[in-house]
Amino acid sequence: MNRLSEELGIPAIELSTHFLNGVSTYDAFMMRLVDQIVGGLS
Repeated sequence: MNRLSEELGIPAIELSTHFLNGVSTYDAFMMRLVDQIVGGLS
């Protein structure tokens, strides 16, 4: 992942799909992933 990030000149964003604390629906899970992506790109 880091190698590809370096070659493309973009940040590598690790998505924590195993961390579901407080997430009880698919929608909440997807929103958590979106928040991680947005945070990584900001």
